[in-house]
Amino acid sequence: MQCSSVSLCKSIPGRVRLVKANVIDRRCLSSSGSLTIVRREEGVEHITLANPKTRNAMSLDMMKKITEDISRAGEDKNVRTIVLRGEGKVFSAGHNLKEMMVETGYDYHMEIFNTCEKMMQLVSQVPVPVV
Repeated sequence: MQCSSVSLCKSIPGRVRLVKANVIDRRCLSSSGSLTIVRREEGVEHITLANPKTRNAMSLDMMKKITEDISRAGEDKNVRTIVLRGEGKVFSAGHNLKEMMVETGYDYHMEIFNTCEKMMQLVSQVPVPVV
């Protein structure tokens, strides 16, 4: 069964849809609504931050998803390069400051910063260029 729309994809987690020859679209992977859209075309993995309502703010979940997407692409021998982009008017507004309020606590803040550090290190360590 192929996904025919994003809403159908959400109901079938883990499905990958072939959009056209040599193009893979992984919007279907997130059952809670995609924070990223991953598309491969001719060896180029396009990872699009897909939360324009927040100006693609780097929430903890967004950073975890980006890290997962970059890691998966870096391990794939068919990927020659990774392109990061943002949906909407801006690439990213930066950290989601709403997650960094006093009420969320020190441990949660450290999880955010540690996840961000892991994501940034991965960008420089993945075996293919990241643009």
